[in-house]
Amino acid sequence: MRPRITGLAAAVVLAAGLFTSTGTATAAPIGVGLPTIVDAAKDKAALKYPQARFFGAEAELDQPPVSGVEGIEGWAVNFSDPSHPSGGFSYIYDIRGEYVETVIWQPGVGIEAVEPFTMIEDKALAALRGSGVTEPFSELYLAQPVVPDSEPIYYFCVVRGDEGQVTGVGTRSLEVFPDLFGCAP
Repeated sequence: MRPRITGLAAAVVLAAGLFTSTGTATAAPIGVGLPTIVDAAKDKAALKYPQARFFGAEAELDQPPVSGVEGIEGWAVNFSDPSHPSGGFSYIYDIRGEYVETVIWQPGVGIEAVEPFTMIEDKALAALRGSGVTEPFSELYLAQPVVPDSEPIYYFCVVRGDEGQVTGVGTRSLEVFPDLFGCAP
């Protein structure tokens, strides 16, 4: 989906994000974060589809399962719109926040329009890891369930052997919701 960074550019990017504040090596994501991408997608949608409502986002992963956010190649930002022929559409963005294309998307059941959020995906992964989940994940998406007092939630399909279990992380509460339901590993 995105061009690979090679040569000097790769060395500069790696050097810029190699160490955390604790001095340990880490693979820092080379991206702007999902909230920034969603804001750009909302601005784009408002121009062409003023009735569109943001309904979530799905990560495109490089060779899933992956262990960290560095495995994210891009995001499909989903919108529901009664004026759109299919009922919805997705804007595809790479992790640098550059628009790639528009594809058809149909709203699912059990989710609602997503409220504003500011948590980036690496913070959600840190909360997941902090809860003791160490396994890789084969899917990552953001949605808001239709339940009272809900919040936007990052959902990870955590791979455990031949099985997958979805675990969520609340974007405001940082609450980890383990083993919500099964998923394809």
